[in-house]
Amino acid sequence: MGSTLIFAFMRTRDENKIEAIYREALEMVVNEGFEGLSMQKLARAAGVSPATIYIYFSDKEDLLLQLHKRELDKYFNYIENDKNGFTVVTLHHTADPNKRSPDWRRESAAGMTPEKFAREYDIDYTAVMGAKVFPEFTTLRSDIIVTGELPDFGRGVRYWGGFDYGTRNPASFHVYTIVDGIIYVVWELFHPCKNIPEFVGEMQSFPYWDQIRYIAADPNLWAKTNPTEDGTLISIQDIFYRNGVRNLIRGLQDEEAWMAVMRGHWSSPDTTFKIFHTCPNMIREFETAIYVNQSEKQLLSTNYREALADIDNHSLDDCKYFINSKPTVQQQSTWKDPIMVSRFGPGRGPTSRPTLAPALSQKTDGRGYLTTR
Repeated sequence: MGSTLIFAFMRTRDENKIEAIYREALEMVVNEGFEGLSMQKLARAAGVSPATIYIYFSDKEDLLLQLHKRELDKYFNYIENDKNGFTVVTLHHTADPNKRSPDWRRESAAGMTPEKFAREYDIDYTAVMGAKVFPEFTTLRSDIIVTGELPDFGRGVRYWGGFDYGTRNPASFHVYTIVDGIIYVVWELFHPCKNIPEFVGEMQSFPYWDQIRYIAADPNLWAKTNPTEDGTLISIQDIFYRNGVRNLIRGLQDEEAWMAVMRGHWSSPDTTFKIFHTCPNMIREFETAIYVNQSEKQLLSTNYREALADIDNHSLDDCKYFINSKPTVQQQSTWKDPIMVSRFGPGRGPTSRPTLAPALSQKTDGRGYLTTR
């Protein structure tokens, strides 16, 4: 019995043809009205066959609906509240044909910072006074983010943690390691800590939990503000300690020093701070970190110092605590970062990788104080 092979072909979407259809349809509607629009006339004007139009639009009504939406999107900005469905619609200045020219834009922007013009005229609510804190993350993104599963770095590799506590906002816990002079963020736990014993159980699910040397944490965890049944005040750190997390140390809040260190790690394509793609919240926060919004008066002030906006930066805080703890290690691994292999393969550069200088072993007594041995 013979068999029949059926091949299905998917036509490639031709953006140039779609643009021509939209352009001519708009021109026809403006000049002749909705009734004057016919698919045959439109096909001739756009230089396509009627069959081509029906590839992208089911009928005339569908074409008009998509055209209407397309034109509205040019001139309106929609912001919808997912919780209550309330929608704010803002009219873009280019809805007025007289306000689309470069001359009008240049005159209107006189005396304004580019960021302020972007917010007030272009309706760009992501525009801020100042700039992104880490523009290097955008330009070096492919060198910073490591794809693939967490590898076996080899025996003897140590890990560290960074922890920013939150009950309403997300609590952020990341695990770091240092291999051949490069810091890797390898594991992420990111959600509000509603129940400490349960959260500790999730922390301990990290495969190499017993190899974490210490966890640099929010120093506010040591404030004794939580009453027990007998009236004694204890800290959040005490509660974590009683639930098995006995290697917390007080993190340092020096934001300026932390940012300087991070920029040093990303000062060239040979980045020395990398994040595994399995840590999406840290990646997102580094990409979107901005300086606090400044007024025009503050921008002109010579003594006004920019600071990181204190919003959606939970991963950055735990990274700050870890980096400011100045972790050091002497270890080397057989694992090879694919990015580094491609850059320093045979005949392309160094044949060996640097090893950090021997470091003083660090040990915590479980109450946040480092001891040495």
